Amino acid sequence: MSANVTTPPTQVIVAGKSLGVALLLTVFFGPVGLLYASIRGALILIFGIPTAAVILAGVGATASHSNQAAGLGAFGLILLIVGLSYPVSIIWAVMATNAYNKKLLSHATA
Repeated sequence: MSANVTTPPTQVIVAGKSLGVALLLTVFFGPVGLLYASIRGALILIFGIPTAAVILAGVGATASHSNQAAGLGAFGLILLIVGLSYPVSIIWAVMATNAYNKKLLSHATA
């Protein structure tokens, strides 16, 4: 005797990422807090900001030997890049969290 048994479809429940948590982490930890929302984005900012600062510091050190104004300009760019890393990481966290949650919802309805 063989019984015709049907099993219900399997459902996998995946929680979305919290926008509030993403904001708090990036506000308090900057690019490191971005790891919650976007690993790729965090790595770009964590390694990209210091790399750009070191390159500009080298340019500034080289330029300051010949022209002091050029050295100060490079230093100003370093401060600008480092200063923008926090707002950029916050914006990136919001965009990455929204994209992740939207992707989850589109897969849930498909």
